[in-house]
Amino acid sequence: MTTHDTVAMLLPGSAPNDGLSGNVAQLFSDRLAHRRDALLQSLYAQLQGAASSHDQAGAQATQQLLVAQQGLTGTPQEPLLTLAATHQDLVTQRLAHEEALQVLRQQAALQAQLTEFDALLASGAWKQAAEAAAAFPKTGCPALSEEAAHVQQACQQRLDLLEQTLQQHASASIRISAQAPSHSITVSRLQADQLWPAMASIGTLHSSVATLVEELTDKLFQPLLSSVGDTGPAQVQASDARETAVFEWVSEREDASTESAMIEDVLCKCLHFLADHLFKGIAAEAGAQLWPALSQLYTQHRLQAQCEAVKADLGALQQVAAAAEAIEKEAAALGFYTFPGPIHTFCQAALHILNWGSEGEEASLLARGQYSISAGCQALLALMHTILERACLAGSSSVAQALCAAVSDAALLKCLLPPEVHARQLQVPHVAALHAMDCQHLAQHLLLMPHCYQHLTQKKILTSLHYHGPAQQLQQATHACLTQMERQQVQELGQLLEAARGFRRLHEAQAGIAARRAIARVLHTLSRLGNALKGVLDLRTHAAVAGRIVDAVCGMTAGSILAMQSIGSEESEDLARIIAPLTTDAVPSALGFPQASATAPAAAKGLHAAAVSSAEAHAPQLLRLKELHFMLTARLIEIRDWSRAGRLRASGLAPHESAHMVRALFEDTENRRRTLEEL
Repeated sequence: MTTHDTVAMLLPGSAPNDGLSGNVAQLFSDRLAHRRDALLQSLYAQLQGAASSHDQAGAQATQQLLVAQQGLTGTPQEPLLTLAATHQDLVTQRLAHEEALQVLRQQAALQAQLTEFDALLASGAWKQAAEAAAAFPKTGCPALSEEAAHVQQACQQRLDLLEQTLQQHASASIRISAQAPSHSITVSRLQADQLWPAMASIGTLHSSVATLVEELTDKLFQPLLSSVGDTGPAQVQASDARETAVFEWVSEREDASTESAMIEDVLCKCLHFLADHLFKGIAAEAGAQLWPALSQLYTQHRLQAQCEAVKADLGALQQVAAAAEAIEKEAAALGFYTFPGPIHTFCQAALHILNWGSEGEEASLLARGQYSISAGCQALLALMHTILERACLAGSSSVAQALCAAVSDAALLKCLLPPEVHARQLQVPHVAALHAMDCQHLAQHLLLMPHCYQHLTQKKILTSLHYHGPAQQLQQATHACLTQMERQQVQELGQLLEAARGFRRLHEAQAGIAARRAIARVLHTLSRLGNALKGVLDLRTHAAVAGRIVDAVCGMTAGSILAMQSIGSEESEDLARIIAPLTTDAVPSALGFPQASATAPAAAKGLHAAAVSSAEAHAPQLLRLKELHFMLTARLIEIRDWSRAGRLRASGLAPHESAHMVRALFEDTENRRRTLEEL
C-alpha cells in the first residue's frame, strides 16, 4: 500500500487533494502514529505468546524427563541426550524469534522515519526533512533481504523526491527579466531559511549555487556591464515586499536631465540585494563561484577600458582604482570574498606600470627573503643559467668560451645599460634600492657560477676568476646607485631643515612653530623612506643607508646649533624640546621600524635593537647631536663633570665646539671661565 493510499484511507472525504494544510498534516501524522503503535503492540503480543508457549513446552519436557529418569534403573544416557537435543532446538527457536523481533523493530522504526519524512516534506519543512533523510540507514536488514531491498528503494525514492523538490524551488526562487531598456531580478524569499540548509545536508548546494551563478552572470551582470555607458544605468531601485524582493534598473535615460548612477554603486547595491535576499546565510559558498566570474566581467568590460583611458594620469588612475577596489571591499564585507582579490591585483599592476614604465619591469618582486629583486633581474639570471647550460652541451670549446663570455656581458647590461625608466627615476628610493639589489644579486651569482658548472671548470673553459671583474663592476654599480639616492634624499631633507631658519629666535611664536614643523616633516620623510626601503634592501644595507642619511641630517642640525652665538635660557629649553624627537626617533623612522612594544616577541625586540645599533654605528653625528641636546638642558657643573670623564670628546664634540656652547649658553662668570680652561 502506498503513502497516497494510506492518506486516502485516513483523511476525511472533504480533505483537499491538491495539498495539505498544517492542521491536516498534523492530524495525518497523529493517526499514523496511533496505527503504528497498535500494530507494534499486536506484534509484540504475538511474539510474547509464542515465546511463553515454547518456554512452557520446554519446562514440561524437562519435568517428564526427570520423572522418567527417576523410574529408570538402567542406563540414563539415551533420555538425557534426547532432552539435550530438545533443549537445543528450543534455544535455537528462541534466538530465531528474538532476531525476527529485532528485525521487525528495525523495520517499524524505519517506517516511522519514512512517515515522519513524508509529513515534513508535505508541510514544507525541508531542513528537518533533509536531517531525517540523513538518518536513513545506508544498508538494509540482512535477515529479510526482500523487505530490506523494498525499504532501501523507498528511502532512495524519498531522497530523489526531496532533491527534485529542492531543485525546483531553487530554480523558481529567482526570476530575471532582461527586456531592454528595463532589467529586473525578482527573488522569492519564502522558506529561504529552509532551502539552503536542506541542500547543504544532502550535498547539492554547490551544484545548485553554480546554476544560479551561471544564470546571474549571463542574464544580470553581462547586460549590466555591457549595455550601459560610462556612467552606468539611468535609474536603479529596489523594492522589498513580504514574499518577494525586486531589484531593477533602466539602462537608458528618458531625457538629458536624468542623471546616471555610477556603475560601481549599482554593483554594490546589487551585491547587497543578493546577499540579503538570495544568498542569505551562504555568502561564502556563493561568493567562491560568483566573485571570480563577476570580477572577470567587470575587468574586461569596465576596468580595463578605464585604465587604458587614463593610463598617463596618475591621479585619475588612482581614482579609478579606488572606485574599483571599493566594490571588492564591499564584497569582502558581505562575505563573498576575501580582500585583496583579482580587482585589487589588476589595479596595483596598472599603477606599477604607470610608475615604473610600460614594461612594468619593477612591478613584481619575485624573490623575497633577506632582500628583493625585480622580475627583470630574475629573468636575466635564468637567461644566464640557460646560456651556461648550452655551453656545457656545446661540442666546441670556442663556442663554450663565447657563451661563457656572453654571460658576463648579459650581467653587465644591468649596470652599464640600465633601462630608460631607470635613467629617469633612479633617484626614487624604491627604484634605486631595487636596482642596487639587482646588481648585488647578479654579482653574487656571477662569483658562484663557476662552482655550479664543474664540467666547464674541469675543461679550463670557466675559472673562478673568470667573472671576478664583472662582479666588481656590479658591486661598484650597487654602491654608486645607493650613494646617488642618499645624496638626493639628504638634499631634500636639508631643504626641509631650512624652514627652521637655523633655530634662531625660537621665543617668537612663528619661528618656534616653523622649527617644530620642520623637524616633524623631517621625521615623516625619514619614515616614508624607511618604509620604501624596508621591503627591498637587506637589513645590513638598509641599516647602513639609514645611518648615513640620519648622520647627514643630524650633522646639519648640529651645525645650525653650533652656529648660534648666543642662546638664552628660555630659548635653550625650547630648542631642547624641538630637537628631542630627532635624537630619539630618527633612526627607527629611517629603518621603517615602529617602536618595539613591551609585549612584542623577544625575537622582534632583538631584531629591532640590532638594526638600530647597526644604523647608529653609521651615524656618529647622532651621538654628537645628543650631547648638544644634553648641554642645552645641563648645568655648568654637569658639563664640567662630563668633560672630566671624557664623554664630550668621545661623542665627537671638539674642545672648541664645547667651549663655544658654554659661551653661548652661560653668562661670563668665574665658574664659566674655570670650565672653559678645563675644556
